[in-house]
Amino acid sequence: MAGNRTRSGPAQMWEIPKWLQPVVDFVIANWKWFALVGTWGGIVLYWVRSWYFWKRKQFLHQVNFSLNYVEDGVLVLRTLLEDTARQVWLNDYGVQLVEAAARGTTVKQPFLRLGNDDDMDFVKRAVLNVLSERFAAAYIGRALDIPVAKGRFVFGITCEKYGGIRTQKLRVILMRREHLDALFTPRPNPDGTPGPAPESSIRFAAASHSDRLITLRVMHSLLNSKKEWERKMVGEVELGLPMTALDPREPTIVRGAGTRGETGRAVATPTS
Repeated sequence: MAGNRTRSGPAQMWEIPKWLQPVVDFVIANWKWFALVGTWGGIVLYWVRSWYFWKRKQFLHQVNFSLNYVEDGVLVLRTLLEDTARQVWLNDYGVQLVEAAARGTTVKQPFLRLGNDDDMDFVKRAVLNVLSERFAAAYIGRALDIPVAKGRFVFGITCEKYGGIRTQKLRVILMRREHLDALFTPRPNPDGTPGPAPESSIRFAAASHSDRLITLRVMHSLLNSKKEWERKMVGEVELGLPMTALDPREPTIVRGAGTRGETGRAVATPTS
């Protein structure tokens, strides 16, 4: 009969199985204790994770921008700036992409590779945007018709994992294009046969700096690779310095558009 039908559908309440009821009652009665344990458990987990990365000297949340050049036969490494990964790639998803790629680097291949070309382009554009915010003097100098010394630099994002490295972090490696070519292009012997590349005579201010030569060699190889996906792992940007009374140690970026702010010390975009 219609009067004896049992109502079904969304309005019908789900009944807890009898065997599960004691567990539910226990959780309800002690929810404050469970919340406290969960909170402190999260704090302990965060501390252990931070301690683990500290012991391994792994700081993937930091991004170091490193300028590399040779002076009097010595390889020189200089930090241009350092920022957090969140400030460079702006959202958690972008940071997660970069950190996942960083975990996949090796001693032989320290440069980050993202499988999606659009993601790789985004990651490199974000690097240029940070540089654009920080260095604007040369761009303003060009607008004011102030002479600007400039050059093309190669850059790439790395997570170097050499045994002698002091801290493992994300690094944006920059080196002038012609200096990179000169360092790793073999010179011909007097008889016309290929000779050793100038890298064989490079000296280092510290023993650990010899590892950076490996990174620069890989950068040069990627730049000149016949494989498009390898060439996409690095980029190029034009950097310059106004020929004024500015501090000559402070590099500035001179060409391009697409910045994410009007403040800073330069504007830059990749060059073809």
